[in-house]
Amino acid sequence: MEMTFTALIAIGVSWSAGAVLEVSAHEADVRKMVLDDIAEDGDKEFIDALGAGLPKSGLIKVHAELVGWPSEYEAGEYRLISATTVLAPELANVMAADVIAYAATNREKTMAMYRKKPVVVEAMQFNGEWTGDATEILSWMGRGGEWDNESYELKIHSPEGTMVASKGDFIIKGVAGEFYPCKPDIFSATYDLVVGEPAK
Repeated sequence: MEMTFTALIAIGVSWSAGAVLEVSAHEADVRKMVLDDIAEDGDKEFIDALGAGLPKSGLIKVHAELVGWPSEYEAGEYRLISATTVLAPELANVMAADVIAYAATNREKTMAMYRKKPVVVEAMQFNGEWTGDATEILSWMGRGGEWDNESYELKIHSPEGTMVASKGDFIIKGVAGEFYPCKPDIFSATYDLVVGEPAK
């Protein structure tokens, strides 16, 4: 029987010290044994059993082999074949905690997960005031936004509806020409400057 399997695990990010999100294997019995072992002894015990070859943090795809069958009295023994970082910790931290919790809770089902394609976007950072950047941002956005003279707010007409940009938010122009605000911590974790000077 082919005893190898793959697992998607989260290690050392803000929402989890260690969680197994998904397990897959060519042999259904191997997958079931690994899942039963995790259910019996816990996610952290399983991750520790994979050994010291794992990255310390991030969203990790693991290829391993079951070498010691788990039983009622013994935890499974595993040989780590390879470990690939799918998302670095700073990006993994951006993932919604409820999505991760759902994946870990429902790992008996095969859950498809996708990595965002590398996309270059235009963006400007809002300084919170009408003078300076607000007028420049509105000129850049065209009909994608407006300044509310009563509330003194920069309003963005996004596909999800009108959104208010806070001081420090980045205004992003999407691939379809749409605009939306993005919090600075999420922006810095998701995007790197490619060309030009940061607009502040």
